[in-house]
Amino acid sequence: MATQGDKRHNYNNHPFSCVAGDTAFAFAHNGVLWNDKDLRKKGLVPESHIETDSYVACQLIEQQGKLDFDSLKYMAETVEGNFTFTILDNENSLYIVKGSNPMCLLHFEALGLYVYASTESIMKNALKKTGLHKFDAEKVEVVEGDILKIDENGIVSRAEFEYLTVSSHFGWYNSADYYPIHEELLLAYCGCYGVDSSDVELLLDYGYTTDEVEDMLVDTNLLHETLRAIRFDEYESVYEGYSCAF
Repeated sequence: MATQGDKRHNYNNHPFSCVAGDTAFAFAHNGVLWNDKDLRKKGLVPESHIETDSYVACQLIEQQGKLDFDSLKYMAETVEGNFTFTILDNENSLYIVKGSNPMCLLHFEALGLYVYASTESIMKNALKKTGLHKFDAEKVEVVEGDILKIDENGIVSRAEFEYLTVSSHFGWYNSADYYPIHEELLLAYCGCYGVDSSDVELLLDYGYTTDEVEDMLVDTNLLHETLRAIRFDEYESVYEGYSCAF
């Protein structure tokens, strides 16, 4: 899926296929970068036919000629925005670069399996649908500024980067004057679920929590029922006020 650019062009869609030195990797991004155009203007990354903001992160890694903690640290400290990046290399090692975007990572030791999602509510829904909720899992802590590597044997190693807090750039992002960061993220990625940001704004303004909205993003029936109820309630309020005017 594409966070920017025309998703009908597959080159705009995650995951991106990239190569750094001798290492091929697939790259995905949850969030929004807002300095991608500045990086191109400054010549730090070349122009590309790919329109998606995330692609500059791939280019920054490729320019380092390697995929490791150092190249990921450089990339994470160069881009600006809301992000959690996941990178899978051709040796079946998974890297997670954790910025301000939420990340829930579980380890099913008995199954030799790691599973991740953006939030716990989305994770719970996914586990129920796959039947994995029947198995014991341990939550793996991932905090802002972490770089995790999970190798092909399931061994976890860690590094850190200095994360530029998004609060210093709130003025760059249209909705930030009105919504705190978690709500901002919902507005950024709701389109990936086929939900218009105006519907999310309506739910938030009506008093639903971010966790409740996330549940609705993965349960379209619940989403549409809730939106219908809100709009009916608003219609009733308007109609009552109109009646009183007579």
